[in-house]
Amino acid sequence: MLKSRFTWLAVSAIACTVFFSFLIAAHAGQGTAFTSQYTDLKRDCRAAIKLKKGEEYGGDMPLKCKGYGGYEINIGYSATSSQFSINRLGSNNILD
Repeated sequence: MLKSRFTWLAVSAIACTVFFSFLIAAHAGQGTAFTSQYTDLKRDCRAAIKLKKGEEYGGDMPLKCKGYGGYEINIGYSATSSQFSINRLGSNNILD
């Protein structure tokens, strides 16, 4: 009888430990929250080069777009491609 009572207590203790381990792990995983922000390339971009009145740019005009968190987005064009780069405001350091 003592052996079966000990076995029952040991199994109960293990079951409780497993249950609370899963409970703590599930609760810890709920702390992550994701958010996002985006730049509307049609609304939030302007010409990156200022031209004088009557002056023309000989190609597709590069764009500078409003970013978030102290960053700006720069868009440059080539014959068949576009290059997007992300810079800190006021910096020439590109974070492609």
